[in-house]
Amino acid sequence: MAKKFTIEEPLLISLGVASLAKERAEDFLEFLMKEGKLAVEDQAKMRQKLAAQGEKEYQAMSKWYEKAVRETLKILNIPTRSEFESLKRKVTGKKR
Repeated sequence: MAKKFTIEEPLLISLGVASLAKERAEDFLEFLMKEGKLAVEDQAKMRQKLAAQGEKEYQAMSKWYEKAVRETLKILNIPTRSEFESLKRKVTGKKR
């Protein structure tokens, strides 16, 4: 029987992978410094570059995840909050 995933699991997996990648990058930078193949000044630049790239990837992943959730809700015909509130106002006869 196939395992059913919750909607949170892909996000949690992605965050775990990102955390592991950061840890491995830190270990690699430390290794390069110990081996004398990376200067202290270069290590700071490299960390900054990796952090910027990580933030860029995080933003892309976040947008993808939000899009996937919106599309899933649309496929399941579940209204958005604004659609629900609009319908609620129509039913109760109240204006905003």
